[in-house]
Amino acid sequence: MKKPASASSGHFHAVRFYEDEQSLYRIVADFIGDGLVAGQPAVIIATPEHHDEISRALSGMSLDVKSAPWAWVSDLTRLRTLVRDDAVDVIHTHHSHDHWLGALSRGGAALARTFHNHRAVKRGLLRRALYRHTDAVLVVSRQIEDRCRLAGI
Repeated sequence: MKKPASASSGHFHAVRFYEDEQSLYRIVADFIGDGLVAGQPAVIIATPEHHDEISRALSGMSLDVKSAPWAWVSDLTRLRTLVRDDAVDVIHTHHSHDHWLGALSRGGAALARTFHNHRAVKRGLLRRALYRHTDAVLVVSRQIEDRCRLAGI
């Protein structure tokens, strides 16, 4: 079993603040690009708009970034490997698509979901199953908390 990364091993968790969307795209693309050039794997889970802009920035760095409708299968496989090999403890998601991807790749990791708006809280059989397998739910307002309770979360 692989030991969890430590600061001395060169692995770290960074928090960056950005002034606007364009600086976000540049910061993420630079960070991911440096890793790709060094031969490191990268998984980007983003909104479609952010994905397109980050991909465009990476392409501008002469890095080949491809995505297809079936790319989630490859993403799932790579994320499962990453979670297993890097002994990931928590997968924290923010949108429906990454929530599903996290649930399907979590292994022994805990799964957390943050809801940022009430429209993201959905009802239905599949959603209930997803929420039932989520270890922690975080909300950013009482309105969203109320909506979560109505949805059975």
